Amino acid sequence: MSKRLSENEKEKLLEAVSIALASGLAIEASVHKPGNVSPLKPAKNMYYHGFILASIGISHSIKNLLIEVERSGKSDCVDLGYILRRLYEGGEALHGMGNLHLGFVFLISPLVGALPSYINTYFAEPRYLLGARELYSVLLDRAYEYLLTCGKGSRLIHVWSVLRKIIDPDSYLHRGSTPDIYVSDDAMKSFWDLVYYGKETDLILRELYSNYQISRKYSREIVFCEDKDLYTRIHDVFLEISSNYLDTHIARRNSVADAYLLRENMRLCAGKEGSFRDECLDLFDKAYRERGINPGSIADIVAFMISLRYIVRVLEDFSLSR
Repeated sequence: MSKRLSENEKEKLLEAVSIALASGLAIEASVHKPGNVSPLKPAKNMYYHGFILASIGISHSIKNLLIEVERSGKSDCVDLGYILRRLYEGGEALHGMGNLHLGFVFLISPLVGALPSYINTYFAEPRYLLGARELYSVLLDRAYEYLLTCGKGSRLIHVWSVLRKIIDPDSYLHRGSTPDIYVSDDAMKSFWDLVYYGKETDLILRELYSNYQISRKYSREIVFCEDKDLYTRIHDVFLEISSNYLDTHIARRNSVADAYLLRENMRLCAGKEGSFRDECLDLFDKAYRERGINPGSIADIVAFMISLRYIVRVLEDFSLSR
């Protein structure tokens, strides 16, 4: 049985884990995809450098949260709304471009909450020698367990404060053709309520409610690929998800019809090969940018998959070095 981490080891691990978790946001935006931000392609007043700055800010917020929880000795349940607010505000502190990362923060918050307890036990038990594939599944399991256990006792006041900044300072909910949450305000009391009531109209909340169903289905190609293949895998996974799921960010900000059209267009392009596929994607990419259509929900899920890749790598490297 391995000994527990020393204080010096733990500090280094918390820093590495924080960078790994936040990295997905910037790396995902590095890959050119239809309608999304990339280094030479902005989208609706959002620019690539904003994602780099947001990733740095989120990384600092994660580390500060992990240290705060570690020092308090209360790692069982930290308010998920509080975690989300800290990460969101850390991400927006420098770039000034508005909401670039709310969906991403929703996805990583349960994992951030689960990490302090997990790290404290991981290296003290024989199973710390788990292979990467088993470790990947365990991390998703822990995140979902944390959501179920702690989400039901987490207040929404912190989440409302974030949503009001993004949507309207005088309203709790966005009520459009596809509202974020279509339920009376009084019905929601916890973070879990938000996930439960929002799952029908928001792809990110559905991903949380379904125990990271899309991530479990598609992310192995990203998590376990060689470095030289990473950008290609990110692009291909994005295309595959876009061909099978409606992007609810588009449904809300544009229209349900646009969300359906994007899915069908991506299916059309995915069925082609070589230069024909590239030409198909370029054609739709131009049209999406002209109309301000940005598949942000799917991009957030892909970014989360990239974060999984690097947190698995960090934990594996620490395991092998001990």
